[in-house]
Amino acid sequence: MQKELSVIVCTRNRSFHLKEALDSLVNQSVGTSLNWEIIVIDNASEDDTDLVVGRAMKSTGIDMRYILETKIGLSNARNRGLCESIGDIVAFIDDDAIADEKWLEEIMSVYNCENVISAGGKTVALWEISHQKRVDEELFFFAMGYGPQQKDVRTLNGSNMSFRRNVLMGIGGFDANLGRKDKCRLSGDDNDMFDSIHNKMRRSRIIYNPRAIVYHKVLPDRLTREELIKKHYCTGIGLAVVDRKQQLPCLIYRLLRRIKKITLLVVILIIRLMSGKDVMYSDLFYKLQGHKGYFKKLIFGSKVACNKCPIFRNTTYFG
Repeated sequence: MQKELSVIVCTRNRSFHLKEALDSLVNQSVGTSLNWEIIVIDNASEDDTDLVVGRAMKSTGIDMRYILETKIGLSNARNRGLCESIGDIVAFIDDDAIADEKWLEEIMSVYNCENVISAGGKTVALWEISHQKRVDEELFFFAMGYGPQQKDVRTLNGSNMSFRRNVLMGIGGFDANLGRKDKCRLSGDDNDMFDSIHNKMRRSRIIYNPRAIVYHKVLPDRLTREELIKKHYCTGIGLAVVDRKQQLPCLIYRLLRRIKKITLLVVILIIRLMSGKDVMYSDLFYKLQGHKGYFKKLIFGSKVACNKCPIFRNTTYFG
């Protein structure tokens, strides 16, 4: 039987966090008034993920399904969830995120607007350790910069996005060459999907609703210098892969924008150095790692891979 909405949660070895994510979903304000389902894609977990989902399925009146996907990779898991879903709308949330109780209510309200094929909302950092002053939320891509008003945007945060299912199926789903794969932090799968939507469906609308809120955990193991370098370097590589798919005018435009950002970063870097401030392992340092990964991948192509990320073997927490 067709449903109005399918919420897809892709997970791998995070059963503790998954439980909290599922709790936030079964307690949504829409309750059973909406004909919807939850699909958990277990991406070959080695912990008790299956037991956690099993207990959640027994304790809720909302349709919930557990599906094992043995081919490791976030895009593979998302595509499996997409194929298994029966909702007109498919929404994605991370396994280490917690949805506000009105998240789905706000997501679904956007689809009443004309030509909307994708909707998402605000992602707020939920710190697992003390929020140190030097930790910049932009390092985790939570500072979306879309403001307090509902508006048309070009992309959405991967942990807080939804689509009309037929659109994703028509495009062919997520590129399995992109997206995280276990310890590989390669990203760009979300950006690639939104690029495909814009290129193939020019009149379509992607709407950001700031009232559709998801709280995303920033886990301690992501605050080490090694992980921050890896995250930004691999993100740069992923975005380069996405941009290499674009036509020349679009690629040139994106290169110019990136060069402008780098120029600004360098100016700020020089000012900080002249004022005697330490810039090593600062927010500027990590952001420049992203640009480094981007241009290396853009220029050298297949010779540059995420698993060849230059890592400083130091696990001191950022800040």
